[in-house]
Parts: sequence; C-alpha cells; structure tokens
Amino acid sequence: MHVLTRAAVSFALVASVALPARAGTWIVDINNGPGTNFTDLPQAIAAAAPGDVLIVRGGNYTAFTLDKGLTILGTPGPWPVGSQIGCCIPGQSIVTIPANEVAVIADMRFTSDLWTQQSLGTVILDNLTLTDTVRLMQSSDVRVHRFLGESIYVTDSRVEIASSTLNGRSGFGPGGSGSTALSISGGSNVLLARTSCRGGDGQDIPIGLPGNGGDGGHGVVLQASPTGALPVPYLLLAGGGVSTIRGGNGGFTYFEFDGDDGDGFFNYKAGDWRSGATFVAGTKIGGALDLRYTAGPNSFDTAIQPDDPTLELVGTPAYATPVRLDVHATPGAVVRLTIGATPILVPTSGVRVDKLVSPDQTVFLGVVPPSGVISHTVQFRRAFGPGSLLFAQAFMSDTLAGETRRTNSVPLLMR
Repeated sequence: MHVLTRAAVSFALVASVALPARAGTWIVDINNGPGTNFTDLPQAIAAAAPGDVLIVRGGNYTAFTLDKGLTILGTPGPWPVGSQIGCCIPGQSIVTIPANEVAVIADMRFTSDLWTQQSLGTVILDNLTLTDTVRLMQSSDVRVHRFLGESIYVTDSRVEIASSTLNGRSGFGPGGSGSTALSISGGSNVLLARTSCRGGDGQDIPIGLPGNGGDGGHGVVLQASPTGALPVPYLLLAGGGVSTIRGGNGGFTYFEFDGDDGDGFFNYKAGDWRSGATFVAGTKIGGALDLRYTAGPNSFDTAIQPDDPTLELVGTPAYATPVRLDVHATPGAVVRLTIGATPILVPTSGVRVDKLVSPDQTVFLGVVPPSGVISHTVQFRRAFGPGSLLFAQAFMSDTLAGETRRTNSVPLLMR
C-alpha cells in the first residue's frame, strides 16, 4: 500500500467516489429573482424528476408533499435570510418516497409539522429548524442530522438522529402540559447519537384560578404496546459523552394538584442499549426518575461499557472548504472510516448498528489516542456541486472487548 499524507488520502478518497448522475438543478425563488425557474415548492416538486436538485432562495413558501427522490436545499443562514416553509399556510409538509430513491431536505426552517409516512426509500433531513413536530411513521430509513426543534415522534420506522437538539414544547396556557422531546413506539428501531432531548415544562396555575398544574414532558419515551403485543421498539443511545436526556418540570397549583415532573428516560416494556449520556429528571415537583424502566416481554435496559462510538461532522461540505470527521471512540481501539455514495441498511450478526454506507472507500485512521477522538479531514473536488451527497460511517475494532462496533452515519451534503 502506498503511504500518503492525511490530506492526500482525503482528496484521493473523495475524488474516486462516483456520484450518481443528476438530471437537473432548478432555482426556486418566491421573489422571482434572476434565474428563477419556479416561485413555489409544490410546482417545482411536480415538475422535477427524481435525482434533481431544487435550490430554494430565502423567503416564505407553501407547505408541500414530496413524493420523489429530490434534493431540496435551502439558502444557508438563519431566517429571514434562509428559506422558511409553512409560515403562512396551515397544514403539514408530507414526505413519502418510493423504494430505491433518496430524498434530501436541508437548510430549511419549518413552522408547521413535517411528516414522513410510508416512505420506502431513504429520507435525509439535514440542518433543519422546526418550531413544531416531526412525525416519522411507517418509514424504512430516515436520517436526521443537525436538527434543532421541539419534538420528534417515531412510529414503526427505522430512524437515525445525530448531532441534534430536541426541546419539547412547554404547555400552552395555565395548566398546560409540556411535550415529550422524543417518543418512540411500534416496531421502531432508532439510533440516537450525540443528541440532547429535554421535555417541555408544564405550566403553573396562577393564584386565584382553579385547576391542576401541567405535567412536564419526558426527555425520551420508548414505549411498547401496553398489552405486550409485538413488535417491540428498540433504541440504541450513543451519547458520545455530550448528550443530556432531561425531563421537563411540572407546574404548580395553589388549590388542586401539582403537575408531575417528567422523567429523563422512560422505557416502558421496550428495549434499549445506552451509553455516553446523562439522564436528569424534572426537578420542580419531585417524584420523577432520571431513568424509569418498566419490564415486559422482550424488553431490556442495558448500559453499555465502554461507550459506543459516535461520528461527528465538523464544518459544512463545500468546494475548497475542508471538513473534519471526528470519531469519538475507546482509546486503544482501531478505527476505519467508510465513505460512500449510497445509503444502505445491512445488519451484521453480533454488531448493534447496521452498515449504513456503501463501502466505496475505506480509510484506515489508526489507533484512538488517550483523548478518545481520532479525526480525518476531507475536501471535495469541483465535480461535487451543490446537492451532491456522500455518506460517512466509522467502525472500531475493540480488542479488549473482543468486538466490532459501528458509529452513526453522517451525510456529506455539498452546499
């Protein structure tokens, strides 16, 4: 094998990964500026073909239904510079993607619900801000990355959430209850990496008014059927040492009953592996638990030692702008990094996390130092234009534990 510098390896890696051909790039601009092809998203989605890229300029757009493998890439930057969806139009945006297609929504701000339902393909939600609820239902492969929002509800879906922050909504009005930040039910399989979740606070009852205080939302709820019916949902929580799972505070009342504080993590008859996270119950009323586990058929609650590895993207992919991939792993373990053009779901016996990235290129990173972090720098050639997409995933061989462990995946979406 030829010995290359780290930078040379990075360039060779990305230069040799083949991207799928894209049919076209279209400009969506509500203000109809120079070069505009469409002035709203529903019309652009209807006209575009799978594989196309929609570049969305800043402005308020109508909620939409996405039913094909498109990349919808907003103008980077905070609103009102960035693209905002659903501000002035009631209703949710819906994503339903056919099998063997990949849909991407990135750099957007949503102010109404975003749902995926019955998606057989892969859905990538990257760098979204959402002031309402994300519902992921009956979907085969949803990957949420760098998300900032209120609540995510997962039902009968395979979902990955990484490098995100969920802050459940506080109760509305006197005595209103806060929402759970992350709720997982049905036959779901969720990988939660480097993500913090906080339940919303319940509201107090003002002096002189009747009523009970609002309950605080839980940080994470993993809930099987109360009857014990199959299937059971599963969660692998790899906190990377930075995740906090916190319950919301209950609300006071002066005449009736105070609201309940939320638990940090509530596992009701389901299955979880957890590592690298801090669990904190709501603290205003008392009685909540950092960790609450109710056993049931096929359920378990397993603390993993040492912590499962995680992968973190530092920077934003763009031509001539290097980004860094940090692998947080056990000191002394051996780490390799895979980068590929295709998202996959391939289970391996004895390994908790599936293979999530096509093995187009694999780079040997070496032995993890005492800091617990080993890094790799990647830069992209000019052929990788806006909307081009690669994926990365690392795996470590832990000789002391005698096992192989994989990280979450990371989308490398070109801006």
